This record gives sequence, C-alpha cells and structure tokens, in this order.
Amino acid sequence: METAANAVSLSSIIPQAAPIMIDGMQALRSVARTFDDAQQARLSANNRLLQVAAGLAGIDALKRDLDKTEEEKNAALCAEAKDKLVADYDALIVHIRAKQVVSKEKAASAAVRKSVAAAMAAAGITDLPTVKLAVEAAQATAKADRVQFDMAAIRDGDLIAAAAEAELPNGILLNAGSQIPVVVMLARQCSELAAVEQRALKALERALDSAPIWTEYLASVKGVGPSLAGQLICAIDIRKAQYPSSLWKLAGLDVAGDGRGRSRRKEHLTEVSYVDKEGNAATRIGLGFNPDLKTACYLAATSFLKIGADSSPFAKAYYDYKLRMENHAVYGAHNDGKEIEGKGKVSKGRRHMMAMRYAQKRFLVELYKAWRTIEGLPVAPEYSEAKLAMKHGSAEKYSV
Repeated sequence: METAANAVSLSSIIPQAAPIMIDGMQALRSVARTFDDAQQARLSANNRLLQVAAGLAGIDALKRDLDKTEEEKNAALCAEAKDKLVADYDALIVHIRAKQVVSKEKAASAAVRKSVAAAMAAAGITDLPTVKLAVEAAQATAKADRVQFDMAAIRDGDLIAAAAEAELPNGILLNAGSQIPVVVMLARQCSELAAVEQRALKALERALDSAPIWTEYLASVKGVGPSLAGQLICAIDIRKAQYPSSLWKLAGLDVAGDGRGRSRRKEHLTEVSYVDKEGNAATRIGLGFNPDLKTACYLAATSFLKIGADSSPFAKAYYDYKLRMENHAVYGAHNDGKEIEGKGKVSKGRRHMMAMRYAQKRFLVELYKAWRTIEGLPVAPEYSEAKLAMKHGSAEKYSV
C-alpha cells in the first residue's frame, strides 16, 4: 500500500516535470532523434554486413579508383552478395527454429505423458484406453503452447553444424567457415536493429500527427516523408530563423567569403559560440552550419529529382536552373574542363551540384514561409525580393 509520504513525494515530482511536458516540439524532437539514432545504427550494421558479404563473395567492397559506371556495378554486386547472405541466414534460422521447437516439444510431450499417467494411476484409473486419451489430449495442449525460439541457447559448434545441414539457397554463408557464428550474429543484429527502427518510425509518425508543420505543410510535399520531416524539425528552430537566408546559412547553403558554396574546407571554417561544461560562454573554430540539416536538405533534393519535375516544383527548379547554367558565360558547357580563376574547374557535375543547391534553397524558402505562418510569426521576403527597400533589423517589421 502506498504511504502518505510516497504520495507527497510523487506530487512534488510532477510540477518539476511540467515544463518539459508542455513543450510539444521538444518532445517531438526527442522522438525524431530516437528514430534517427535507430536508423543510423541500422545503417551502420547494414554497411558492415554488406562488407562481410562482399568479402565472402570475393568482391572488394572498398575498391578505389573506379569510374562512375564501374562504381555502380561494384555497388550492385556488393548489394547482391548481401541479399544472398541474408537469404542464407533466414534459411538457417528457419532450420534451427524447426529443430529447436521439435526438440522442446518432444521433451514437453514426454514430461506431460509421465505426469498425466502418474496422476491417473494415483487416482486409481488403470483403464489403458482412458489413460491414452487423457495423455494425448494433454500432449495436444502442450504442443499448441509452442516454445519460443531461443537463439541464445545455440552454441557455436551447433550453429556451424546446422549451417552444414540446412538447405541454404546460395551457400555463401558456408564460405565463412569457423566464423559462421560471427556472421550469423551480425545478420541477426541487422534484423533486430531493423525492427527497432520500424518501431521508432511508428512512434515518430504518431508524434508528427500533433505537429502543425507536418500536418499543414510537409505532409503534402511530395518527396518528404516522416523520416525526413523529423530530421528537418530536429535541426530547425523556426523562431530563430528571421529570414529565409537564415535557413540557408543554417544548412550551409550560403556563400562563403571566397565566393564559393560553403563546405568543410579549412578556409570555410568559422568561429562558433558555445557554452562550455562549466556553463561559461566560449568560442571555437567549427563549421558554422548544421551538418544534419545540410544532409537532410540534400536528401530532400534527391527525393524531389526522383519524383520528377511534373510532380515536384523543387525538381522543376533544379532543371530550370541547370538549363540556365548550361548556357552560362562562366559555368556553361562550352567551358567544361577549364579552370576558372578563383572559381575552380567547370564541369557537368559542378552544374548538377549548383542546381541541387538552388533546389534546396527554394525548398527552404517555402518551408520558412509555411512554418513561420503556421506559428504566427512575421514572414520576411527574400533578399532578392526586398533588397531595393530592405531595412536592417528584426523580421517584426514585416508583420501586418
């Protein structure tokens, strides 16, 4: 029974938790980060499994100095090897599960037979047909209550023996030899992490249902799903983004001092303010942008291109800008291969990245407008729209 002292203690805890519970966006970011962590763990384990599978298939997963066609071909071979290894793993698990369940069912059946027969004998029931029927009924009940598969109970030696006995569709797992248990554990880890990721995604989807920026805008943007929306929401505090260019800078899409797109190059690093472990304000040299947001924006642009210009205005922005660059005086196709002083080498790939950057910026502008409007915050026009009459200061001046 709960004591009065316990009740008082609980009531004193609840008010302390209230500020955390009130901030729904903070809770959403927490769920989104949990999903991101689960996704990164799964991707990391999956990459390790791919490399192991490639090695078992005699493929160099880390082969260097390949052109784009060779690189894509090598990646496809590695992916195929991983799929074959996973198929072997699945077949092995089915084989082991069947043997384990049959073994445990036999043991349970024998135990039931003995206990029922002993109980009936103690009760003075000796009619064999009656005893037989009672035992069969008890055994059927025990069989229906199947024992759960227990991988931890399988020893390494038994695992290697089972791999030799099972009908593996590809046989690539057998190439691991004495390391079969290690490979099996890695494949199992990937499977378990995939299940964890799916549960985290479901939790994120439920959390997003209470986020207006998702329900009123991002959910309708083709190419942006719950996973990507979670990354964007985690990385952006729209209350601090007074201008569209604020998001560009946060995503590393602004122009660095040398006139080039911002990157991780040494010359693009900048002084960043932070609070040290003692709680004091300090500065350090850092990127000056959020790499997670930069990645999310790039993934969004890639997704838009897959959808196509007919379905995505951001994909259309990409193709329109790329066409402009094809005929640009400096970056046009007629200058491919040339080194432009202070601007680097001109190439088709560079025009692609320039167009990708433009598409990302267009997306961030629309996200800025929608999000600030939903939150009831003033919405500032882009610099390109307002530069002739722009006044310095807060975005509050643009409120109606």
